[in-house]
Amino acid sequence: MSDSARRNLYNIAAGRPFLTVLADSLSDAQRRHAVFGACHLEEVTVLLPTRRAARELARLLLEAAETQGKSAVLLPHIGTLGDLDDAGFEPAQLDGASAAALTLPAAIDARARHFEFLKFIAKWAEVTEQEMSAVRLSALAYDLERFLDQAQNEQIDWSQLPHLVDGDLAENWQQTVDFLKIITEFWPAYLQDNDIIDPVDRRNQLLGARTQKWRETPPPGPVIAAGSTGSIRSTADLLEVISTLPRGAVILPGLDVEADAGCWQDIQQDPSHPQNLMANLLTYLDVSREQVEPWPGSAAATPMAKLVQQALVPVPQTALWAQTIGAQRPASLALTHCQLIEAPDPRSEAGAVALAMRGVYEQPGQTAALVTRDRNLARRVASELRRWNIEVDDSAGQPLTQTPAASVLRLTLRCLQEGFAPVPFLALMKHPMVCLGLARGRHLAELRALEMAILRGPRPTPGLAGMARAWQLTGSDDTNPLLARVESAFAGLLALPDPVSIAALAPALLQAADALLETPAGDTLALFENGEDGRALEPFFESLLRHADLAPAVSLADWPDLLDLWLSQHSVRRLPRATPRLFIWGPLEARLMQPDVMILGGLNEASWPPLPETGPWLSRPMRQQIGLSQPERQIGLAAHDFAQGASAP
Repeated sequence: MSDSARRNLYNIAAGRPFLTVLADSLSDAQRRHAVFGACHLEEVTVLLPTRRAARELARLLLEAAETQGKSAVLLPHIGTLGDLDDAGFEPAQLDGASAAALTLPAAIDARARHFEFLKFIAKWAEVTEQEMSAVRLSALAYDLERFLDQAQNEQIDWSQLPHLVDGDLAENWQQTVDFLKIITEFWPAYLQDNDIIDPVDRRNQLLGARTQKWRETPPPGPVIAAGSTGSIRSTADLLEVISTLPRGAVILPGLDVEADAGCWQDIQQDPSHPQNLMANLLTYLDVSREQVEPWPGSAAATPMAKLVQQALVPVPQTALWAQTIGAQRPASLALTHCQLIEAPDPRSEAGAVALAMRGVYEQPGQTAALVTRDRNLARRVASELRRWNIEVDDSAGQPLTQTPAASVLRLTLRCLQEGFAPVPFLALMKHPMVCLGLARGRHLAELRALEMAILRGPRPTPGLAGMARAWQLTGSDDTNPLLARVESAFAGLLALPDPVSIAALAPALLQAADALLETPAGDTLALFENGEDGRALEPFFESLLRHADLAPAVSLADWPDLLDLWLSQHSVRRLPRATPRLFIWGPLEARLMQPDVMILGGLNEASWPPLPETGPWLSRPMRQQIGLSQPERQIGLAAHDFAQGASAP
């Protein structure tokens, strides 16, 4: 590469606190000027991978200002690489992107897109004479949406798709290619007819507009893109431009600058290696590792980071382990600050992690974070900590399916589906939010009487009428008051046709929930006002009803599983009320963070790292031919996140 095309590429070594090093260098005028020349802090623009990292950088800059004795400071513009709305650019810098935003069609609503995919897949199933339940159709639609988003992230040219299948491939792959015409032919036509666009495609085009604008007219102030590995093509294009700006800088997270040439060549050919994405980015930028400079204030990789890098070398390099380790002193290999816990079961693992976090919490000023891909482990740890009245900030929140408000709706549909069988019926009636207009104690007393009389032993005839007859056979001529209230609550649901549309089902379901949650005073524990859980449910149902005309009618027997599937795609993010010193993060959020104690949990195959699945649509040779990345790339991403976390002091 010629000097005229010099890239402004830097590295903050693995094991070093990425955001702290960045904040310290930005706060130090001498270091800042060494990179960008004379400039004020507020003139700098910093782009990071996540909003959490952006918030943390702002906090660290404020802390640095306080340390310097400043009572106030003007912060730089801090935003995220993929979000044009929060980057905080000056109007003159946004001209190109703003113009593109005005001319680009609006992004299609996620719910509308799912319903439209449902219709396309149902049509295909009808033509190919394949019987599919509504749940299966919806699951396929979600898979197809994820596949489309991945293809758009990698900017795949679909023109090669019809030529993927030759005589060597099975007939079922030809059927798959025909199926994928949904996203290569029918879907683009639908978007064009309705003047809308996919969200990922729109983001890519906006990033492209910003990239082109900066290529033609560089922004006047310094621009830093920090912590990204360029895994998305449009982001890599933006990094390429930032690296060539007169006052630009791209800072890589933990690039291995010590691996020898042979090892680096193997890394470039191994998509499951933690350094592979950065190696590909350097190749894309036409830059060698030797041209990447250390960021001011960043020391060399820590001994632990070097050990992790050595442990994760590509397979051909493991033959050199004996030689490499033999040349090092034993002290450099000691894991003096690292502990390994091999738990016999998930409960024990959660208990050990919670105990470690409690120990940190009892030390004033100390911070700890559990980093895991295992959501079950995260929930278990949060639950264990609550036993000690310690609330922890879980960045991923709680699945909507597991909230009390959503469980009322799920159990209501399950009762309807199973003809009020004893198990779902009792589960609904014993739900802590259900009281059917009575005091909670009286409601439970009536329920216990009904349970002892007819719900222990042989099951009554299905339905509420079956339970009513079983009650009368016990010797009582009176109508059971609890069953009467349940029948009144379910009246709207019981009158629904089969199959039924979401437009008819949703109002009847919510009406039943209101009756189930009614209090003795005649008030209703409004489902959408019942704390954070209820407030999270409201936009979910609003989106369903807003696009109800696009959704097909579904059998009543399928609705419980279908609602579960739809709810599982959403989470409830709790309002901050936890201790600000304990956290649960996903690997992406933790990539640039470094608390005092870093706990990597759920390091089990199929969880972290994930299984390398090609997906249902294309085989490995087909993915390679069309230009899609292989599934091992996800292992490489997971391995990079692991290496960054495991290298923490």
